[in-house]
Amino acid sequence: MKRRGIRPVRQQKDYDCGLACLAMYLDLPYGDVIWTARNHFDRIPPTKRGFVMRHVLELAETLDRPLVPIYRGTDYLAGRTGILGVVGGPKMNWAGHWIVLKDGHTVIDPDDEHSVWSLTDYLRRWKCRTGCVLVAEDG
Repeated sequence: MKRRGIRPVRQQKDYDCGLACLAMYLDLPYGDVIWTARNHFDRIPPTKRGFVMRHVLELAETLDRPLVPIYRGTDYLAGRTGILGVVGGPKMNWAGHWIVLKDGHTVIDPDDEHSVWSLTDYLRRWKCRTGCVLVAEDG
């Protein structure tokens, strides 16, 4: 799933960073992702924490765009583009947060669609750490 640009999408609610990231990464209209989520899950958000990894993976499958998790390891983010989970820090409060990672070094935060950062600067600024990254099955 190689492409030149990622169209930034701003999340509409505190809990839908995962949905906004799915829209960005899969290059789908945000409204279509929301509509699919509302028709797929019994309630929105599915948990108090919003959309956790299993929900994002399940929704991607429902959208016929399956994703696979790549877990933390040496250089696991090198060159990757996908949906990155981050945890810790004041912005994440008690829950994690989803952002889009491009080419292993640039991130787009759906909490502010104009928020494009280097990964290093983002982690330093928000005092958080990386979790797993969700990528297309084919890449």
